[in-house]
Amino acid sequence: MKQSAGSVRNGQYRSMLIVAAGMISILFPSSLGGVIEPKLMLSLCALASTILMLTFERGRWIMPNAIAALAVLALFALFTATSPLPDLAIGGLLPYVLLLTVLLVDVRHAPQTRWATRALLAVNAFVLFLGFGTVAGNGLALHIIESYYKEFAEELFESMILWYSKPVSVFASHSIAALAYFALFCLNLRIARSAGTASAQALYRLSALGYLVLIPLLTSNTAFALFVPALGLFVSHFLGALKPAHRGCALAAVLLVSMVGAAAAIGSDELQAVGTSLVAIVSNEGGGFLGRYSHGTRLQGTYDYLVAHNFLPIGITYSTSVALGDNLIAEYILKISVLGYALILMMLWVWLRHNLPDRASRSLFFLFFLVADLGYPLLTYHRVAGFLPLFALLWLMSVGSRTSKDVVAHQ
Repeated sequence: MKQSAGSVRNGQYRSMLIVAAGMISILFPSSLGGVIEPKLMLSLCALASTILMLTFERGRWIMPNAIAALAVLALFALFTATSPLPDLAIGGLLPYVLLLTVLLVDVRHAPQTRWATRALLAVNAFVLFLGFGTVAGNGLALHIIESYYKEFAEELFESMILWYSKPVSVFASHSIAALAYFALFCLNLRIARSAGTASAQALYRLSALGYLVLIPLLTSNTAFALFVPALGLFVSHFLGALKPAHRGCALAAVLLVSMVGAAAAIGSDELQAVGTSLVAIVSNEGGGFLGRYSHGTRLQGTYDYLVAHNFLPIGITYSTSVALGDNLIAEYILKISVLGYALILMMLWVWLRHNLPDRASRSLFFLFFLVADLGYPLLTYHRVAGFLPLFALLWLMSVGSRTSKDVVAHQ
C-alpha cells in the first residue's frame, strides 16, 4: 500500500526534526568568549527537547514510556521536597527532560533521508578537525574549543587541552569523548558497509579511522579499554570487505607488521616511557575507576551523604559538599533512587526494542550504556542524549540499505 503524499511529507518532517536536534546537540556552544555559560547547556536541552516534541504529532511516539517518564518526574518532585540539602537547582531537571523526551521519540517510522548522512559527515569533519587540531596544536582548533566548547569547569579545560593536549573536541572530558568516539567509530563502520558509492564508503571508513586514532590519544582508562575492541572491529571490517583469496594475505601482513613493530620497540626508552605512562594513568586515584569508587576521592562526600541519610535521594537540590555525576551512583541513585534508575533503564530498553529491528543491536546498545554508567552517565549528558535519535536513525538506515542490497542480490 502506497503512502499518501501528506504522510510522506509528515515523515520527512519528522526526520528533519531528528537531524536538527542531533546537530544542535553536538554543535551548540557551552561557552562564549572563553567563559563557561551554564545557561547555554540549559538552552540546548530546552531547544532540543522542543524540536523532538514536534515529532510526536499524530501519535508518533512511544506511549508506554510516557507513563514511566511521569513516574520519574514524580520521583524528582518527591525527593526534592524531602531532601535535607539547602539549595535548589531548577536547571538540573532539564537534562532529564531532554532524556525523557528522547526516550519517547519514534525513530522507526521516520523516513530515511540524505540529510541524516550529510549530518553525520558534518559531525565527523568538525569533531575530527577539533580533535586532531588539538593534538597538532592548530591555532584555529584551539581557539574554537577555548571560545565555544569549555564545559563543567575552567580547570577541566586547562588539564585536558592546555596541559595534555587531549583531543576531547566538543565533549570537554576524556571519558565522555572516549565513549562518544567509540560510538561514532562503530556507526561510521556500519554506514560504510551500506554506502552506495566507493567515495562515500571511503569517507566513512576514513572517519572511523580518525576516531580509532583519537581514542588512545585521550589517555584515560576508558579510552584504553575501548581501543582494544575498536581495533579488533576495524581489522575485522577490512578483512571482511576483502575477497577470501586476499583475506589471508592481508591478515599475514597485519601480523608481520605488528611483530616487526613489537620487536623494534622492545627494550626501547620510548616503550618504557609509554608503559610508565599507562601504569600512572590506570593507577591514578584522582581519575578513572579508582577516582570514582575508592575512599577519599572526589565522590567521597556523595557516598558519605548517602550512608548518613539512608540513601535518601536529593532530587534537584544540591550542596557543595556533595559531588554530582561521574557514575550512576552520583547521578541516578543520588537524585532519583534505585527505583528511578530502574525506570530509566526500562525506558531505554523499551525505546531500543521499539526503534531497532534486530535483537543484537538493541542488546549491544543497552550494554554500552549500562557499562558507560559505571564511568560516566551518558544518557543525562545533553550532547549524547540529543544526538541519540539521529544515531538510531542512521543505524536504521544502514540496516535498510543492507537489506535492500540483499534483496537485489537474490533477485
